[in-house]
Amino acid sequence: MAFLALFCSIQSSAQTFGLKAGYSASSFQGLDLSSTDLDEKMISTMHFGPTMEINLNKILSFETALLLVNKGEKRQSNESYRQIVGHHLKELTKLSYLQIPITIKIGHQFGDWKLYSTAGAYGSYAIKGMHNKITHNENNAFLISEGTAEGSNIKFGNNLEEGATIKKFDAGLTVGLGIEYKAYQFGLSYDHGLVEIYNYENLQTQNRSIHVSIGYRFGKNKS
Repeated sequence: MAFLALFCSIQSSAQTFGLKAGYSASSFQGLDLSSTDLDEKMISTMHFGPTMEINLNKILSFETALLLVNKGEKRQSNESYRQIVGHHLKELTKLSYLQIPITIKIGHQFGDWKLYSTAGAYGSYAIKGMHNKITHNENNAFLISEGTAEGSNIKFGNNLEEGATIKKFDAGLTVGLGIEYKAYQFGLSYDHGLVEIYNYENLQTQNRSIHVSIGYRFGKNKS
């Protein structure tokens, strides 16, 4: 009976649909036992997709979305690596996911303005990936490249013996905050991956991402 009452309450709550898009900065975080002399840097990407919000009361709401999110990182050799190995190394990894965040949203209304914060979890399914690795000598002359100029495609799965280097599924925690003005939404969020995405034993890394979003919610008062 309690479940039925909750279901009916949600059904009768106001539902709002919208779209959001924005800038993302992403990197991998964790332990790389194969190399300690590579500097890791965030890459700039984009995200976008439809959103849905279900109001539970004046303060609380349930929020979800179906987003195309790009993640990855770039690595390059530092001075210690170049002195030991004798050449420069640059690596770039880009991963595209379909991501579903599920969050609880707490908001406080101030006239047409609303301040909010969110917390919850996300699940992601990898749909495309690219990896590019280039080495140069001290004179910056090209030596070796793995993949084309755009990079080689990454095979997703759980079996390294079948050539799958990165897992198909990722999951983690997400938190955010932002401000709304009528139909418009401006938000900042952080994704903290909990899954070790590589199938290699010496790569114990997870996704980390920061997102800056602009959203529009249909049916909200625009005037």
